[in-house]
Parts: sequence; structure tokens; C-alpha cells
Amino acid sequence: MEQFNLYDIIYLKEDIFNPPFQKGTVGTVIYIYKSNRLFEVDFISKEGESLASVALENNQILKLTENKIPTIKEVTTFRIKI
Repeated sequence: MEQFNLYDIIYLKEDIFNPPFQKGTVGTVIYIYKSNRLFEVDFISKEGESLASVALENNQILKLTENKIPTIKEVTTFRIKI
């Protein structure tokens, strides 16, 4: 099981519907409710404005690592290939 910490940059493993974000959308862990189980993730626009903060389970997210860094184009469209 992957470990997550505050301010980790993550991306969605699946589409979510409330609010609607697609698989691959990039966000930041801003709060940990249950260690390694439930996280508050903030999603921002390319202008830096918060779009939404969403509580997500660990099976819905993946941490970005040096091996999984999106390109500028992918970040600005909130999509990365996984």
C-alpha cells in the first residue's frame, strides 16, 4: 500500500463524479483524516485558484514520483497518462 503525506502531489486513478474530475487529474493532499486511508485533496486551476477539495480514499489516488512526472501540457489540462 502506498504511503501518502501532507502536500504530496497526487493524481486520480479513476473518474470521480461529485465534483466531476477525470482520471489523471492532479491535486495536493492537504489533510489526512485516517492515516493512509482517507485524505482531503485540493484541486486547483492552471491559474492557481482552488476548484474543489475532496475527501478521497487511498485506492482512488496515486502519488506523483520522479518516475511519474507529467509534462507541462498534461499539467495545464489536468491530465496525465497512466
